[in-house]
Amino acid sequence: MPDLWFQLRYKKFRFEVEGAAVLGSMDNASTAPNERDFAGAFSRGIKLAEYGLATQIEQRLVEDRLRLGFDFGVASGDSAAFNPNSTNNLIPEAGQRPINSDTISTFRFHPTYRVDLILHRYLLGRVQGTYYFKPSVEYDFMRKPSGQRLGGGAGVVWSRASEFVQTPGHARDLGIEIDGKLYFQAKDGALNDKPGVMGGFYAMLEYGVLFPLAGMGYQSVEKAHHSDISAAQIMRLYLGVLFEASRFFIALGFAE
Repeated sequence: MPDLWFQLRYKKFRFEVEGAAVLGSMDNASTAPNERDFAGAFSRGIKLAEYGLATQIEQRLVEDRLRLGFDFGVASGDSAAFNPNSTNNLIPEAGQRPINSDTISTFRFHPTYRVDLILHRYLLGRVQGTYYFKPSVEYDFMRKPSGQRLGGGAGVVWSRASEFVQTPGHARDLGIEIDGKLYFQAKDGALNDKPGVMGGFYAMLEYGVLFPLAGMGYQSVEKAHHSDISAAQIMRLYLGVLFEASRFFIALGFAE
């Protein structure tokens, strides 16, 4: 499992990229007794060829109050993935297996690497078999040397499937999500006398709306039996206090 990371910093500019892969093979990929692999054939093994890449670009301006960002990530998909119980093969299930192929190639990011509030975080569970583009902006309206600050930010995430056959609607475009937040950080002396370091009371309100595209919908033969897909929304409130070396947070959320 090779994993390479590179970072470039120049004044207030930052560029980071990380690439990883899962390469190998298994003689027996089945969890059932007396089965050799997904297809039950004793003579065939399973190969692994999965690739992932994530980049982050950030430019700080206006005494670091303004932060412009652009994120891009891609996780390889698997055109041979098949699940007899579902039309969505982006999310692995017990019955999923490769068809006409001996290679599993869907790469999956760690679930704590979060790029949005709805699609990858809740519907897919993580970045897996998809790629995304995310321009973003953050600005501190009020910022003091004591660490107290008030600000907000917004980002737009365009997500697509690496292999269209893994989506319910058999289309690459999954959705466009708009996420925004407002945050407040109280001053707390030496605990957060550096901007960006949390301390004392902290509050953040997040709101996101996902506009699903063709890949999240139904195929033409299914549309007559299902209602059309609609936008999804989420709102989350974070309240937290940091004192000494302990953290205490309360998170309240509402999703539709």
